[in-house]
Amino acid sequence: MARKILVIDDDAMMLTILSKALDKEGYDVYVAKNGTEGLALARASRFDLVICDINMPDVSGFDVLREIKRTSPSTMVINITAFGSIKDAVKAVHMGAVEYVVKPFPLEEMTGLVGRLFNQGEESGDSSRHATGDDVVNSLVCNSEGMKKVFSILEKCAPSESNILITGENGTGKDLVARYIHLKSPRRDKIFLPVNCAAIPSEMFEGEMFGHEKGAFTGASRNREGMFSLANGGTLFLDEVTSMPPELQGKMLRALESREIMKVGGSGFEPVDIRVLAATNVNLAEHVANNRFRKDLYYRLKVFEVNVPPLRERVEDIEPLCSYYVSFYNKRLGKTIREVGPAVVARFKKYGWPGNVRELKNVIERGMILCDSDAVGLRDIPMELFGDVGDALTPGTTLKDEMHNYEKTFITKVLQKVGNDRKKAAELMGIGLSSLYRKMEELGIKSNSPPEN
Repeated sequence: MARKILVIDDDAMMLTILSKALDKEGYDVYVAKNGTEGLALARASRFDLVICDINMPDVSGFDVLREIKRTSPSTMVINITAFGSIKDAVKAVHMGAVEYVVKPFPLEEMTGLVGRLFNQGEESGDSSRHATGDDVVNSLVCNSEGMKKVFSILEKCAPSESNILITGENGTGKDLVARYIHLKSPRRDKIFLPVNCAAIPSEMFEGEMFGHEKGAFTGASRNREGMFSLANGGTLFLDEVTSMPPELQGKMLRALESREIMKVGGSGFEPVDIRVLAATNVNLAEHVANNRFRKDLYYRLKVFEVNVPPLRERVEDIEPLCSYYVSFYNKRLGKTIREVGPAVVARFKKYGWPGNVRELKNVIERGMILCDSDAVGLRDIPMELFGDVGDALTPGTTLKDEMHNYEKTFITKVLQKVGNDRKKAAELMGIGLSSLYRKMEELGIKSNSPPEN
């Protein structure tokens, strides 16, 4: 049976365009022009997914979300709005939305998202937006002595209320370690709020962290809650913490010590109850020694320190990680691949993995897309894993040449695998259809697939 989707939006044009796009994908689509009508339909019939605008004049999208999660907890809800804010996104997800999308968005982005959500639901029966507890635990493989030491520390410090500093190279899984700590803490049923400090402009950092009052500065047209308030009762994860502006590190220290914050433009302090986890891929002690990071804040964040070793130092974890990701991508890609072949695993163990576990995951995903048998073979993995790249190059070969050849081979093989269905190929590669067309033209790839309707 076709999946049933309800689209609720007071914008008639958006309602028409989105419903037609989803109908074209083969879904059974119902529409409602306001929240009241949408709730009536939701009470009369069960839907697999509801896509609902936030800002509607009669009943808000938050009210619709709350009612649907009360009466039909298994129904997934995507909230959409033209007035995106971090506060609204966090609120929607905290209330049970699986995604939050800001208008305008490409139709292919929404249809791709819907497809992925249904595929994930078939995989695990779980419509959670974030990784489940089992996902986190299973992906943190600890056969190696290095990871066993990490888990030994985590088992002792995770149940506490202490701040923890997580260190390690990019791609080692520091975010998964942070989620694991949260899951093993008394706050496991409360919000886990990750914040990438490097993604926040320095002039906006204080307002994003602590919130601001209406009129606090030009453009502050309303009160706004900050990350500390939004994470109240739960865990705040500060990723890339060394990107925090130096002039605000003192205020951050005070907030951590006193468990109080003052909004920008505010006149008093507000209590907050949060646990803070922080992560960095640089040597924070060196930053302190060079006066680039406050020593007292460093020690406040580093009540415990957990260092996640790079993949090249935990070779014993490579084979079980391969098994985990084969199972993961079999479900995601609809494949029945048995394993990463022994020759490939042997090659993996000799490779340096500069991108760590994240790179391994991506290589396995690409290999499984290209694989024509029940095991990922050497022909399915990138050439740089075969040894010294310099040995494989012919005189005059440039990086641009190698990238051109690899992209052309990769896209051609994916197109062949899906019978030249360009739309399916774009979805498998995680790019938009227009991006695929552009790449095909740049690389001189011919396709005999019929044009999309």
